[in-house]
Amino acid sequence: MGPISMSYLKAIIVGFILSLFSMAAMGQDLAQEEQNISLEKAAKKSNNPISDIWLMVFQNDATILDGDLVEDTQIWNNFKFQPVISIPFLEDSWNFVVRPVFAFNSLPLDSDVGNLVSSSLEQIFTDPALAGIASSPFGRNSGLGDTVLLTLAGPNTEDGWIYAGGISQIFPTATDDLLGQGKYQIGPAALIARLGNSHGDFTDIESWNIGVLPQQWWSVAGPEGRSFANHADIQYFINYKLNATQMIGMTPNISINWNADGGFSDKVSLPVGLGTIGMFRLGKVPVRWGAEAQYYLTGPENVRRQANFRLFFAPIIPNLFK
Repeated sequence: MGPISMSYLKAIIVGFILSLFSMAAMGQDLAQEEQNISLEKAAKKSNNPISDIWLMVFQNDATILDGDLVEDTQIWNNFKFQPVISIPFLEDSWNFVVRPVFAFNSLPLDSDVGNLVSSSLEQIFTDPALAGIASSPFGRNSGLGDTVLLTLAGPNTEDGWIYAGGISQIFPTATDDLLGQGKYQIGPAALIARLGNSHGDFTDIESWNIGVLPQQWWSVAGPEGRSFANHADIQYFINYKLNATQMIGMTPNISINWNADGGFSDKVSLPVGLGTIGMFRLGKVPVRWGAEAQYYLTGPENVRRQANFRLFFAPIIPNLFK
């Protein structure tokens, strides 16, 4: 499975977005109560990763990179479109959630560095052109990254203990070798969370939302010249609910590369953060938004993620399967 052209992928993503909003517009009369949903109810449902609402999540992460192999300080920018589509089943008592993640990356590396990916060290040292690229690799390379498809199923519960299980896949859709791993990957995913049913009392567990969403991937197909993938992403969230619609806390992503040499710090990029999540209405559409600053406690010293700044907004549209 090889890379897909950028123009083709752009057409797919734009068409997907337009079709979702078109479907939502056609379903307005049948789901008027969903469009007029109160901000409090919308906030409560959007706190649950497997609720019965649909969210169109637009998220941007600007990550500061440093380390032994990094010249000065560099910025890696990652923009994601993540539609969260919930399909109820078993008489609406369970939800099946589909969350594709389309990513646009901008890396601080020259596009020619991709020529080094499939080259041996001997080739790099003996080929003057490759050696020149290796000696001065920094620039800017932007394009579509690999696409993640997360699917989860779990009980349709608004608060208390929430759990779900499913499968996560990664498709090699990157438009450049540097922007993706070049492998089809698959593995398990799970969710466990405790969502409170109140707010405003710091000492009461019911005023807190706490949970974790781990995903693990192994590569099962792809070019032999690309490395075998064995990595995980663990998103955890710890949020205190100030009121019915506003929270403060953290929602970082831990990255683990099991193939990395060395100990815990070389394999695990572990961030902590502080931010806020709120809700507003855009016309009749409730919109979830958030901003967070994160700092990495661990990570490989050669290329180290120092800090990350995250912004997101997520319009809520009617669930056309209800």
